Amino acid sequence: MHSDLFLHRLATLRLDLDLMRGLIDAVAQRLDAEDAAGRLGPDPEDIGFQLLVNNLKLAGASLPLRVVEGLVTIVGMAQGYLRRSPLALERALRDLRSAALMYHDDRLLHANGMLLLTGAPALRR
Repeated sequence: MHSDLFLHRLATLRLDLDLMRGLIDAVAQRLDAEDAAGRLGPDPEDIGFQLLVNNLKLAGASLPLRVVEGLVTIVGMAQGYLRRSPLALERALRDLRSAALMYHDDRLLHANGMLLLTGAPALRR
């Protein structure tokens, strides 16, 4: 039988994956709707969509990394981090860590803050 801590960690990892999937689906549905309407894409002035895409990138840089880190914690260092491990989490951990560094998340968070301040009336629509 698994411990309460194991079950809690496993459920948290699934939550992170579901949150990521939700954001991906929201962006995909929005793009599909634009395509179905015969438009090339969302209006560049659509602050809500800009925030959604920025949040997808932010979540994509943090949630999968948290999941892999959580898996390493669950399975332990020998199975989760060593290069010769059959799980190969070490490479996923390294690759996912780079996502936050390629375009630093602080810049996107700053941009989102500015969008929220400057576009607050537009977001109420």
